[in-house]
Amino acid sequence: MPTLHRHGHATPAQGRRAAAARRQCPAHSPDATAAEHERAHEVVRRIFDQLADRGDSPTEIVDYLSGMTDRFALDYAAGN
Repeated sequence: MPTLHRHGHATPAQGRRAAAARRQCPAHSPDATAAEHERAHEVVRRIFDQLADRGDSPTEIVDYLSGMTDRFALDYAAGN
């Protein structure tokens, strides 16, 4: 188990090692992050458009979207 500071936080050295590991991980590359951001944007836009087409107000749509989990949003967009 890693050694932690008195208050339960990682030491600065542990933080630096973790940051270096994230930078080396392909899932955290700028290209992968940009692709995921674009995918998320498209899913939210698709759901927003579907709800607007059925007559929901922008406020209702935003409230509905803000309560969605990622998994629910992906499933909803895929099913409609």
